[in-house]
Amino acid sequence: MTSYNNVAKGKVKGFELAYQQFFDFLPGPFDGLGMQANFTYVDSQAPSPATSGPVTNVPLELLSKYNYNIVGIYEKGGLSARVAYNWRSKYVVTTAGNGTGSLPVFNKPFGQLDASISYNVTPQFALALDGTNLTNTRRATYFGIDSRPRDVVVNDRRISLTARITY
Repeated sequence: MTSYNNVAKGKVKGFELAYQQFFDFLPGPFDGLGMQANFTYVDSQAPSPATSGPVTNVPLELLSKYNYNIVGIYEKGGLSARVAYNWRSKYVVTTAGNGTGSLPVFNKPFGQLDASISYNVTPQFALALDGTNLTNTRRATYFGIDSRPRDVVVNDRRISLTARITY
């Protein structure tokens, strides 16, 4: 039986910068434009559960060192639109799973583009079109070091049309 100490010697430090603004000073139909942006830096480190091997210290699971999001927004009248790009650097999926040979499993860096647009036809009826993973981003993992591939997953592009009735 193997048991791990709950990362007693782990360390996390970092910061986040964020910006959000509507450009309501713009003329005419452009005064509904806006943007959101953020950047996050997280430096985390913990001893690997494996006592030997090529990787002895790893970041905490599921924490990327770098993340950023950029969102374009339009809100005016009954029209609402968003286009968002989200990116994150590599991160640890698990420090030691079954069949990993005591190596941590890393997810490679990836970015994804999503978008949505909705229109309130009446106060009680709205239509929306949503697109997820418009760039058909692949997510790839590897064992310990980049030259040991594990898998590649594509969560397909999804487009949905929704009608909403409020009563």
